[in-house]
Amino acid sequence: MIWLIYAVLAIISIIILLLLVKLHITLCYHHHQDDDSLTLRFRALGFTFYTLKVPEIKIDEESPSLVFKEEKQAGQTDGKESERKVTKNDLLEHMEKFQRLLGSIEGFHRIIKRFLGRVEVNRFEWRTRMGLGDAAWTGMAIGAIWAIKGNVIGLITHYMRLIKEPDLSVDPVWQADLSKTDLSCMISFRIGHAMRAGLQIVKYWKGREQKSQKEKSIQSRV
Repeated sequence: MIWLIYAVLAIISIIILLLLVKLHITLCYHHHQDDDSLTLRFRALGFTFYTLKVPEIKIDEESPSLVFKEEKQAGQTDGKESERKVTKNDLLEHMEKFQRLLGSIEGFHRIIKRFLGRVEVNRFEWRTRMGLGDAAWTGMAIGAIWAIKGNVIGLITHYMRLIKEPDLSVDPVWQADLSKTDLSCMISFRIGHAMRAGLQIVKYWKGREQKSQKEKSIQSRV
């Protein structure tokens, strides 16, 4: 009997530890002319347990779609590479589903905002070099890029906790046609906070469905 108590206490302790563990997500995006790549790393307890690499992002010449070459790695195992196309219709379908989700779940924005308020942005570096071959057009592009970066930082500071001052730079190249940017960002949050937000969303979703079923049942009786 005493061993059963110890086992239960050990399981409870492990669950509590997992809820308190911080998940670190690192995003690295590189763009240079027609060369684009993206890497996502998930780390907890000092161990990188999942890595997603998109070594190539390009526009399909045969159809209006984006082609992603993905390489997934779990722990220390070898990655598996695959190719996936994302068309305009796919993007529109996902946007419509997301809009329906926002409209059907009451309090969705409040739940997400509460969760994002617990997300820490530990690092945010965004460096860009831009040149359009013409000084006037390059100057206009530089101003637009600074405005975009300022708006992004504004959204981050409004919804998340910015731990370190962001490292931003936009360098003009006046006499050449060049497009290069490097974005590196690391965020962290406790797994328990993410699980709580997920459970709240599921609760609201089920409550919405039950309410809809009751309304249909009442209308059918009338």
